[in-house]
Amino acid sequence: MEEIFWFAQYSVGSQDAIHFARYGASWVYQTGICMMAIAATKTPDRKVMNTGSIVYDWTYKDVLQAAVNYMIIAQTEMGGWGYAAENDLPERWGWNDNSNSAYAVLGLLYAQKEFGLALPESLLDGLDEWINHVQSKMNGGSGYTGPWYTNILKTGSLLFQLALVGDNPDSPRAMGAIHYIQTHWNEENTDPGWKGEPGGTPHYQAMYTTMKGFEAMGIETIIVDGQEVDWYEEFSTAIVQSQQEDGSWPYDVWGGSILATEWALLTLEREMAVPVALPIFVDIKPGSWPNPINPKSKGVISVAICGTEDFDVTTIDPATVTMGASGAWMGSAWAGVAPLRWSYEDVATPWTGEDGGGHKRKSDGYMDLVYKFDTQEICYATYLGVYGGETVSLQVQGRLFDEAGGNLVRGHDYVRVKAFKHKMVVAVDLSKDDVD
Repeated sequence: MEEIFWFAQYSVGSQDAIHFARYGASWVYQTGICMMAIAATKTPDRKVMNTGSIVYDWTYKDVLQAAVNYMIIAQTEMGGWGYAAENDLPERWGWNDNSNSAYAVLGLLYAQKEFGLALPESLLDGLDEWINHVQSKMNGGSGYTGPWYTNILKTGSLLFQLALVGDNPDSPRAMGAIHYIQTHWNEENTDPGWKGEPGGTPHYQAMYTTMKGFEAMGIETIIVDGQEVDWYEEFSTAIVQSQQEDGSWPYDVWGGSILATEWALLTLEREMAVPVALPIFVDIKPGSWPNPINPKSKGVISVAICGTEDFDVTTIDPATVTMGASGAWMGSAWAGVAPLRWSYEDVATPWTGEDGGGHKRKSDGYMDLVYKFDTQEICYATYLGVYGGETVSLQVQGRLFDEAGGNLVRGHDYVRVKAFKHKMVVAVDLSKDDVD
């Protein structure tokens, strides 16, 4: 979660509005998505601990309010959104489309619902005008830049935009949008439908936006060809049946496999909420600082997950805990090393100063969960041998017991890798790979 705060930037000419920029100039898209992620934590008072970010030490609520401020200044005179605010991307100012607008509205919906942030009437009035512009009076569907080129993807988006301005399922605009979706529901194509071509894959983004629209309107079933249809059951069946052997989903009309997988999982998440990763205090080599590690050592590394007044380490399932390089991922799986053993002892005191620091304090009166990791296994998995003389962050990750919520828990600490005259060479077994 903390990684996204690296990409927070002030809007040009503003000190109270921020956007998130990872790549390109699609700042409204990226900001709306980050707003949803921040709000989904349901922790408005949690503080940003990423010391390299411009929003370091802000509360999540403060960050989200600054992002709402960005959406306010990025809204155009037509009431929709383009790629960025005028000062940030003047050459594209004035452009509106119902794709950028959809993700802007999702971010605003989450900010309002999860953190209780107020949205100005002027923003809602502008959005109301945009809806009237982009919805077709002929068929009730939503277009892209105007009331043409309608499809289910954009009409699903229209439904949650209508919900934000106060329409209910019985309003004429909502009824028109719902009728459009019902009319095209069984079409075997990806435009205007969602099911995909015969023998092909379904349209994952269309399912995602339509799910969000139906959820926002409280719609559980629709009527298709005179029959009541459980839309979520049909969506979830199509998603499960099209999952690939490696666990991912194939490309979508508007994105590759990574985006398709995200849309598929987020659509399924309607019933399967993903637990938020909770931050924990980790102390590598308790009582030591700066935690020296000798990559040639045949011993073990002691690691404590620190108990505090507010956190009971016995709520962690100890068998789920692993350690690896911070940010180390292999595909979608955490590339962590399992411990040799664990115990409950009071051996450490959490470091609460700036990230990257530490101390030599030991017990503090709170029970800790203490692990022993094989030094060679950790060095092999994290390539510590090539970082001689450097300070490296190692991450610990696990999960709470189900009865404690089942959340992921994650924290990190730093080690100082012993320097050698020549950096160690990490051996790689090429016999397991296809080599030309």
